[in-house]
Amino acid sequence: MEGRFNLQGKLVVLRLNRLDYVPSGLYSSELLAEQQLPVIAIEYGFFRSHLEKEDCKIPRLRLGHPWLRKLPRKLRGLAVHLVALVRIGMRILSEGRPRLILAEGLHEQTLAWILKCLFRIPYVVHVHEVYQSGELTGWNRMFFTLEGAALRGARFTVFPEATRASIYRQRYGLTEAQYIAFNCPRKNESICPTDWRTRLALEPDARLLGYFGGQGRSNALEQGIRAVARLSKVYFLLWGWSSHSDREYFKRVAVGVGAGDRVLFLGELPTDKWSAIAGLDVSYCMYEPRELRLRHLATASNKLMESLAAGVPVLTSNTSDFRNIVQTHDVGLCAPDFTVEGISSTLQELILDEEGLARRSENALRCHRNYFHYEYQYQPVLRALRDKVWYSHGSDRKLPLTNLGTGSAA
Repeated sequence: MEGRFNLQGKLVVLRLNRLDYVPSGLYSSELLAEQQLPVIAIEYGFFRSHLEKEDCKIPRLRLGHPWLRKLPRKLRGLAVHLVALVRIGMRILSEGRPRLILAEGLHEQTLAWILKCLFRIPYVVHVHEVYQSGELTGWNRMFFTLEGAALRGARFTVFPEATRASIYRQRYGLTEAQYIAFNCPRKNESICPTDWRTRLALEPDARLLGYFGGQGRSNALEQGIRAVARLSKVYFLLWGWSSHSDREYFKRVAVGVGAGDRVLFLGELPTDKWSAIAGLDVSYCMYEPRELRLRHLATASNKLMESLAAGVPVLTSNTSDFRNIVQTHDVGLCAPDFTVEGISSTLQELILDEEGLARRSENALRCHRNYFHYEYQYQPVLRALRDKVWYSHGSDRKLPLTNLGTGSAA
């Protein structure tokens, strides 16, 4: 068992907090493990245990720093990374160098860059979000200033959306290859939907609009609540995290417009999230493009791709990227704008069309099973890992790439 947690010659996936919190990072790690690469995930953060080893499909080496909570709040954000860097460096000195590091985000790419400078370990960066100056605060600003150097030092980068990749290529003068892998779930074959009408004691003819994810002010939730209030048979089911103040605000809005009994905050998604999502009639995927990361989002939206995987038609924003997917594949409708009137009229058209819902549900499942799944999307990255990094550094055999589709992104 100890050999599974040794770093020498391994492909190390580096992640702040748990790998499970970034679905595409988890899926890519699973695919790498299934291709029989020696993958190990190093998760670091304010875990309760100083060191934890989880022996599972992807071995997890969890570096906890509980004592850092005793530091002043302004120092914790930097200290957690510095301590993790020292501990990882000490393990490399004692166990040997990894073959490759896969950095899953803004903070992790900086650590990977420093480890390359110290130990000459090549790394790849999965860029999950894109930012511009002024959008980050605290120590995140420092990591943002180092982003250009970190990305230029990577063997290649992976983005969930093509325009984001283009923006970063021009901004930082990136010359290495970029790969696009949409934020799709792994391939689902069959799902048994949850009967939410029975479970929540709703009317048999109730219509169910669902939202799952962070519940902030940039997701047009207030407009969605006000739109639902205009449609008497529609219930709005919301799952996911929100700040206490935002949740209370949305509840007050719902009560104020007379929909307090039809806007249901249900906490975190159940363990069987696919059944939960599949039990909806329509999924709410609206994003107000206030920040760079929200302007080019469709293929980076877990919410959109998971809805399609569950066969649920979508109500989305009207930006060109969402419109391209929704209209090309006929999997939902785009609201013309972010007004209550625009959202309400589009929702009514979508959710009251029984025949249209059935057709769009079938189209959504077909899209997912054909190419909007991670086995298909990540294959070009697997090939690049084999040809540009793993095999080129003297591996005794090539990455086999078994049981995968033909791939869609390059």
